[in-house]
Amino acid sequence: MLVASCAATGAGAATQPVSRGVQATLIAVHWVRPGDTLLGIAWRYRVTVDMIKQANGLWTDIILPGQRLDIPTRGAVATLARRYMPAPEPVPVPRVAFQRTAKEGSQGARIVQDAKRYLGIRYVWGGTSARALDCSGLIFRVFSPYVRSLGRLRSYDYFQMSKVVAPEALLPGDLVFFTTDDPGPSHMGIFIGDGKFIHASSTAGGVTITSLDDPFYGARFLGVRRLLNP
Repeated sequence: MLVASCAATGAGAATQPVSRGVQATLIAVHWVRPGDTLLGIAWRYRVTVDMIKQANGLWTDIILPGQRLDIPTRGAVATLARRYMPAPEPVPVPRVAFQRTAKEGSQGARIVQDAKRYLGIRYVWGGTSARALDCSGLIFRVFSPYVRSLGRLRSYDYFQMSKVVAPEALLPGDLVFFTTDDPGPSHMGIFIGDGKFIHASSTAGGVTITSLDDPFYGARFLGVRRLLNP
């Protein structure tokens, strides 16, 4: 059963006129095209990069083709920014994670089995193919058959769109998030049970399995989200 609303991102015209009801707060709606950068978009609309990031809840400068960006007027930044949460802080890894196992025949067990098919696939930033993946690309490959409308998203997007789950309630098949290179949920994986998660790791060079009590990831654990009831 799907527990998150997964609206596909549009990739049509680069800009879209805004309706009269929001003209006071938005200059335009910009759909990111290949080659776009936040700096270039900001220059085009005569706003600052920080204004765009705050108005769209962006914690880094990373944007992807097809992503929607609201271009705010200067006086609307604070109002638009209130739609988004601040960058989360690390929380303790729940000890129950080391006692949970995938229940045979459950949807969580099927998700874990599907994810393990990609073990050893090499890491490539932005990769979504069966031969090259990054951390969010792995989630896209595993969950796409279950969530047909799922777009190619960033770890930040998955963190915001998925159902919040209390850390002590995590189950195999849930998403686990970490703050690594950048503030906020900059890395993610799939909890597989027995205190472990599967993820595409740039450090390991590919898809691998890591313990949640790993000194690096354990200290950077941000919590649990759920795309599907496991």
